[in-house]
Amino acid sequence: NYLQRRFSLPRSLNNQTNVTFRWRVIGNGTGTTGTIRFDDIFISTKTAIDIGITNMSYLPLFPITGDSILLTATIKNFGMLTINNFVVNYYIDSNLDSVAQTNELFTSVNVEATLQQFDTVRTSVLVSWLGLNELQIISQVNIQGDENPSNNHKIIRILYGTKPFSIVVNEIMYAPVSGEPEWFELYNLSDDTVDIRNWKISNRNFSSKYLITSSQILLLPKEYLVITKDTSLLFDKRRDIPSKVIQSLSIPTYLFSNNGDAAALFDNRNVIIDSIIYQPSWGGSNGRSLERVDAVLSPIDSTNWGNSLDSTGATPGRQNYITPLEFDLQALRIYSSKSLPNEPVNIFVVVRNAGKNSASNFTISLYHDVNCDSLYQDYELISTQIFSGTLSFRDSTIVNFLWQNPGGGVKQLIGIVDYQNEMRLRDNVTFGLLRIGYPHQSLIINEIMFEPLTGKAEYIELYNRENFPVEMRYWKIHDKPDTAGKANEFKLDNTSIVVNPGEFLVLAADSSILQQFSYLATEGNGYSLHIFIKSSLSLNNDGDDVVLKDLTGFIIDSVRYSPKWHNPEIDDIRGRSLERINPNLLANDLRNWGTCVNPTGGTPGKQNSIFTTKVPALASLSFAPNPFSPDADGFEDHTVISYNLPSTTAMVRIRIFDTKGRLIRTLVNNEPSGWNGLYIWDGMNDDRQKARIGIYVVVLEAYDANGGNVHTVKGVVVLAGRL
Repeated sequence: NYLQRRFSLPRSLNNQTNVTFRWRVIGNGTGTTGTIRFDDIFISTKTAIDIGITNMSYLPLFPITGDSILLTATIKNFGMLTINNFVVNYYIDSNLDSVAQTNELFTSVNVEATLQQFDTVRTSVLVSWLGLNELQIISQVNIQGDENPSNNHKIIRILYGTKPFSIVVNEIMYAPVSGEPEWFELYNLSDDTVDIRNWKISNRNFSSKYLITSSQILLLPKEYLVITKDTSLLFDKRRDIPSKVIQSLSIPTYLFSNNGDAAALFDNRNVIIDSIIYQPSWGGSNGRSLERVDAVLSPIDSTNWGNSLDSTGATPGRQNYITPLEFDLQALRIYSSKSLPNEPVNIFVVVRNAGKNSASNFTISLYHDVNCDSLYQDYELISTQIFSGTLSFRDSTIVNFLWQNPGGGVKQLIGIVDYQNEMRLRDNVTFGLLRIGYPHQSLIINEIMFEPLTGKAEYIELYNRENFPVEMRYWKIHDKPDTAGKANEFKLDNTSIVVNPGEFLVLAADSSILQQFSYLATEGNGYSLHIFIKSSLSLNNDGDDVVLKDLTGFIIDSVRYSPKWHNPEIDDIRGRSLERINPNLLANDLRNWGTCVNPTGGTPGKQNSIFTTKVPALASLSFAPNPFSPDADGFEDHTVISYNLPSTTAMVRIRIFDTKGRLIRTLVNNEPSGWNGLYIWDGMNDDRQKARIGIYVVVLEAYDANGGNVHTVKGVVVLAGRL
């Protein structure tokens, strides 16, 4: 069995440097024998003078940037002698070597107290904010004659956190386009410089925190910092980032989800400084970043986030585009009241104050972008107005312009806001399209080819009978709707065609129309051609509707045609168009339509072959020259026979007789004609022999297809020659 024995050494051994201990056993007088063994001999001393620091603490327990620290040291008397008065020194261990050095002395505290053995006393000092995120402090107590200096100091390390929301997640590129990496932007909202060393970022999985950097990165007040996985890829896409950009290899390539996620920022104590839980509906998709509107406002408010409106799709390292400037007026949009043809129109420009400061005394100008180059020029100015009131932050005003004579068609408008304090000029302009309709029958349906020959194109001819040009953009035509109300519609959305007064526009199904009417390939002779590139215009051979609508959907003209409108005397109407006789008469009067009598079967882009303004009361016949001499000398070898008929359409026969009443030539035999016509006689008879010199009687007979009347007229022409 082992027994433990304690005893005190005599005070006379104090301060002895070489002491030898000898052990011996003294019997107890019983004569008993045995073995005595000495193990584990410890010698301890009781110091006379021994003062030490047992503890150091600070408040607040979790200090943040800018806080002052109340530092408290607990002092204890370990010696046997009473202690009176001593000094506690405090050092800022700036080089972190854990050694108190004279140049690191922060302050000294003289403690006037009497401490018996094992008594304690606390002393405190206030440490002001020194601008460091990490602080190591050494406290040291000093007294003369201290016999145990090993317990005279303590070291404590203080980590300063950052105030919540002083560093904020300000912009996130979570859905970049191909080639651009994900990135996020931090902004120092505070007035302090913050070291983000050992800070972390996470997505919605807060348990996985990714180190941003282990190096000292100082973020100055109001400074931006962009963080990405791959800086080289980022600079390939965005070369002009004005702020610091750091590469964080620990974060994943795809940190943020395109379908909604979170971004949480942790400081070096793993305390959340800022966080956001976003949805795709907030903005930031398709290569545009998600921008914070106001860094001061709540990060979880969806209205405080939005799609970057910058032309590059993002603003890394600079103020977000949607963050309000001090002075910023926006021309938001242009709209108009319902416009009617040939009437003034009210146009409204909406102006919003997106700047933080109130705005007044600015001008708003409205331009008609005549040449559609998106640039406003002096000659395009419609009007200018001055806003003399006060427009507060986020308030809007509507400025009304009255345009007296806009005319019809599509008008591209430009609204401009001019403000002397403006800080963002790019949003001082807005564009709008004004669609103004045209009067009824400003264009009329003038010719319809509904049954072309095989391999040829259907077409519709329009005619401008007014004294103003008509722009065709966004017009359309359609046929008769079916029982479900659906019609075959053909739109002229992407055309710049303008039909001037007296000009024609031909709307063809396909380019085969050029095979039949090759002259249409060369525009500018009073006609234009638009080809829909369709198999047909869906015009029924047994009758259909042709409805013409302008850009506002207003019906300009409509025709419900029938094959019965053709000249009944023409046996085969295939390949012949229906022509309008007079463009100023009713569109749906069958008497105002007839079969084209031109040998080509149609007159698209030209005056109709049966056109007339007013038919004469009587038939007439004339000749030029008269006399004529078909002697092949190149002078007056032919005569032109001209006629007028009191009928819009007719079947014509022209015969030539000599003075004895003998028929020598049937020049025209039962051919369709309009109210007038021309034919040439070359002086030959039916046997292609030259007729004799003399007087000849020309007889014209015209059968009126509508009225059934026969009009006969005679005239005399002289055939001359050398004797």
